[in-house]
Amino acid sequence: MSESNVGFWADLLNGLKSSWPQIFGAGLAAIICYGRLIYDGTDRKNRWIEGVLCGALSLAISSALDVVGLPITMSPFIGGMVGFIGVEKLRNIAINAISRRVGGEDEHQP
Repeated sequence: MSESNVGFWADLLNGLKSSWPQIFGAGLAAIICYGRLIYDGTDRKNRWIEGVLCGALSLAISSALDVVGLPITMSPFIGGMVGFIGVEKLRNIAINAISRRVGGEDEHQP
């Protein structure tokens, strides 16, 4: 193994080590979401995609924790919340919050 390969693998492992809270939070969101869907007895064919979306959303939210002044160690907590609430409910909450800010009506809500 050449010296450049050792440096590459060391850098890769250091990068994974430093981003472990985000990775753990995203994985936790996906697992909790999938478990919630199974527990609720959801019969949808695309049930697995909501778990993937929860993981991706959790990763996006946990990447912005520094912006709002929260420690990065809260990523697993954020992942658990996203997985438990679900993408559909979070989307409705975000649409309602944005509609109130903008002052418009949401045609998707009954």
